[in-house]
Amino acid sequence: MGNGPYFPPDTNYIPIPARLAGQLLQDIESIEELKCTLRLIAMIRERRSRRLWVTLAELEADLVLSKAFSGNKKAISEGIRLSVNRGAILEKVHENGTLFFLNDGPGRNALSKFSEKDLGVEETVDPNQIEIVPNIFKLYEENIGVLTPLISEELIEAEKVHPPEWIREAFVIAVHLNHRNWRYIEKILQRWSTEGRDDGKPRRHSQTTDPKEYLRRYGHLARQGKIDRS
Repeated sequence: MGNGPYFPPDTNYIPIPARLAGQLLQDIESIEELKCTLRLIAMIRERRSRRLWVTLAELEADLVLSKAFSGNKKAISEGIRLSVNRGAILEKVHENGTLFFLNDGPGRNALSKFSEKDLGVEETVDPNQIEIVPNIFKLYEENIGVLTPLISEELIEAEKVHPPEWIREAFVIAVHLNHRNWRYIEKILQRWSTEGRDDGKPRRHSQTTDPKEYLRRYGHLARQGKIDRS
């Protein structure tokens, strides 16, 4: 093990249920269950809401789990089964395989609305690859603070409707104006959605770096009403 930081500055973050790091961590006795539960959450989060379930075949083929259990697929299936029995993961048996959902609000909603056409959803993100572009959770952790379950769900919804470039630039604007809270960023995104961007196109990086210009364009959003600090 090197002397460098185990989690370097460009580390990506994913939200996990607080209960998993609390009561469940006390209750779980099987390392297989813990590893499989954590990995399933990571695989779902890395998909950025495109698909809120994972198949047993995907778990068994996952490079991380394969290395964790030295290629032992039985250990993977047993770990997932323990998590299902505990209630942390929801299971749907389908003629083409078994699907697993996280037993949280978005996961339960996805399971209740699941239909045959959902099986045709293509996965465009390789769960074995680290996402290079900072995701919305990392932006929040680095610029605002600790994620809560409620904020995590709001961030997931924001990713569904706003381009990644818009989200990143909205965070940049909030930081420049020292309005480090999600409500302010949300107002910027809502404004762009209804009124459009200045050039009508999302940009990779903001063309404005002058705080005075940011204040001229977006300072009024903070004065339209009290903004909480979440």
